[in-house]
Amino acid sequence: MQVVDPVKLADLSEFGDASFVGDRVVAAERARDGVTEARLLDARALQKDGTTYYQIEYENASSRGDTRFLSRIAVAGGRLYILTAQARTADYDAARADLERAAETFTVGAGLRG
Repeated sequence: MQVVDPVKLADLSEFGDASFVGDRVVAAERARDGVTEARLLDARALQKDGTTYYQIEYENASSRGDTRFLSRIAVAGGRLYILTAQARTADYDAARADLERAAETFTVGAGLRG
């Protein structure tokens, strides 16, 4: 899933560091209908072609089952870009390499930075 929303930030770091953003993502996850638990597993900042990306890994338990998520987040051209890949927690280890490869392909175009 990819989400694009307008923001008043020039760079993601203006909102907070990777851990702060990860905590906010997990708080939003906890508020979702049917979610009984959510926790942040990892949050890190990455630089690619002059753009800051945050990679957030978290998991939840819900009435729909346990799921693990890998999100990559960036701000460019006044927009917030979020790519989220997910797998059932029980299947995550087998899917991890594919999910990480998919996240690594997520970039914002040079014309959007700025």
